[in-house]
Amino acid sequence: MVEIARRDLLIGGALLGAAGVGALARPPARPPAIDQGWFEAAIPSAIGAYRAATLAGLVLPLRDELSQQLYDGYVARAYVAPGVAPVFLLIAVGSVQDYALQLHRPESCYPASGFGIVPRGTTPLRLGARAVPGTVLEARRPGRADLVLYWTRMGEAFPTGLWPARALILRAALERRTISGALVRLSTTLGDPAADAERLARFAAALVTAMAPPARALLLGPGA
Repeated sequence: MVEIARRDLLIGGALLGAAGVGALARPPARPPAIDQGWFEAAIPSAIGAYRAATLAGLVLPLRDELSQQLYDGYVARAYVAPGVAPVFLLIAVGSVQDYALQLHRPESCYPASGFGIVPRGTTPLRLGARAVPGTVLEARRPGRADLVLYWTRMGEAFPTGLWPARALILRAALERRTISGALVRLSTTLGDPAADAERLARFAAALVTAMAPPARALLLGPGA
């Protein structure tokens, strides 16, 4: 455990040091921001048997000044369908990503709301023509437990951890190019973990299918 912590510290120091060197150069031109109104309208209010509804209980990331600079498009909704627990959807997309991406990762925002995290590994998602690795975890606090499924996109890659995401950002910085990014998080009340993960995966596939290509590309990259 000590060796793992030391290795992570060394990797983190190397990445941050290199990023500092890259920051000395003139940054590449920033692409146009995503229009928030268009993005909200692009997320369907009906997905299969589910309909958007106003419900309390959605765990939200901290909306500080830095996170508002990171993400141009931001949608948080609940979806209900007969006979099943609601699905909570959070999508954050940005035309430019940097080292603060982890502010919106569930491993950060759930603990900030008093939850403990139980990782359950990754699962392959078939989203349209794309095969995307999804991360599954349980979030628990007294009186509540959620099953969470999410994926992140950085450029055309789908990193499943913080350091791979930072490595992609660093590579782009050293190559003097910008990369866009997205985080898509789905959650539901925890019952049977395997069945809940499968239901969220089906919801994700239906969401992607229901979206127009320009909006779908924000979640899955160009050509999705």
